[in-house]
Amino acid sequence: MAEGEFMNASVASSGEAPRSGAAGAVDVDLDRIRATLMVLGIALHAADVFVTAGDWLVADRHRSVVFDALVALIHSFRVPGFFLLSGLLFAGSLRRHATPDLLARQLLRLGVPLLTCWLLLNGAQQALLAWQRGADPWAALEGLSAPMYHLWFLRDLLVLNLLVLAAWAVAQGRHRRAARTSAGAPGRLAAWV
Repeated sequence: MAEGEFMNASVASSGEAPRSGAAGAVDVDLDRIRATLMVLGIALHAADVFVTAGDWLVADRHRSVVFDALVALIHSFRVPGFFLLSGLLFAGSLRRHATPDLLARQLLRLGVPLLTCWLLLNGAQQALLAWQRGADPWAALEGLSAPMYHLWFLRDLLVLNLLVLAAWAVAQGRHRRAARTSAGAPGRLAAWV
């Protein structure tokens, strides 16, 4: 697949029109960073099977400190990289979309998958873990107490985005009030004189 086709495919999946020039190159670069971080996540989780102090359900007898070092190295920058990338993209969304539209968009893009996966996948995982331990799988599902597990990133990202969106709305409101006040000041001054 040629570079332009890769960019168009990745942008088409986001529902936005493809960009050309410098902005399009930035889109491709950000997409490459995201893909690299995701592939490193696969390497990290595969290496977790071989770490010396691993507590995963799946573990190998042949463990090595090399995998400890690999996991530590990847873990040191991968998740912060995802948050940085997300922040860059969210800042661009703040400039392109009105606050109510962006709120609905974030709830749809982050909130719906978070709730759906938490209820369906994490609930099933809780039941399977209980069954594997010899406990009652149905008892593990009582009270919607399934932990977040791997969904912590979506939860934290949604909370951070909503906090930034609220701060942005407050700042925009103050900016509009200041603009109205400064625009009306010369007229009030002339009427007073």
